[in-house]
Amino acid sequence: MRVLLTSTPGSGHLGPLFPFAHAIRRAGHEVLVAAPVSAQARVERAGLAYLSFADPLERDLAPVRAKLHGASTEEANEIVIGELFAGVRARSALPGVELAMDAWRPHVVLRESAEFAASVAAEARGIPHARVGTGLAMVEDYAVRTAAPAVEELRAWAGLEPDPAGERLAAAPYLTLTPPSFEAPGEPAPERIVRFHDAAPRPRAVPRAGATPLVYVTFGSVAPTVGYFPELYPRSSTRSPTCRSGS
Repeated sequence: MRVLLTSTPGSGHLGPLFPFAHAIRRAGHEVLVAAPVSAQARVERAGLAYLSFADPLERDLAPVRAKLHGASTEEANEIVIGELFAGVRARSALPGVELAMDAWRPHVVLRESAEFAASVAAEARGIPHARVGTGLAMVEDYAVRTAAPAVEELRAWAGLEPDPAGERLAAAPYLTLTPPSFEAPGEPAPERIVRFHDAAPRPRAVPRAGATPLVYVTFGSVAPTVGYFPELYPRSSTRSPTCRSGS
């Protein structure tokens, strides 16, 4: 079986795909990652076959980035999801993603949840597809609703029926590495959710006898920039010898 994985270039988007890619390959299937040219080094370091497509032009990215200056957190989220990922990046990616599907003819498509072109291209070709969450389920639900209006433009180009509420986006099976205990309390999980745990053995460092256990905690690359936790990072690295924080 051939499985095509698609992603935007950021480490926080490619990273969640890699455990799935390696697990699929260990199961005896063929894996190909289609991602922008700027993602090449990250994909190659992961040891995966790679097919590139064009990054958006700077002239298209610049107006979207300009809107982020002075925007509130809520406004910035809508701009990044609705105009950047589902807009500029998806429009730029669609021709390359379509070419990858037509040339390689995958049996299944697996996309990270901010790469929207593959959802349109796969549906237009009748290829089963699923999505890998890059965060919490509540974020995925928000992303689907926010991206739906921009994805409508891609669906029209591909000759698909309208999906103004994002029901087709939400219907794709949702795979996640996030344990249930990490999800926001009371938030409904996406339908058809599958929680993945990579059972492959990994080398573990053996602590010195009597050494204090080390717990590594990260909130990712975005949380430190939004102003919600300005004191958490310095406190976690200076007040507790058993905790470190990173991004």
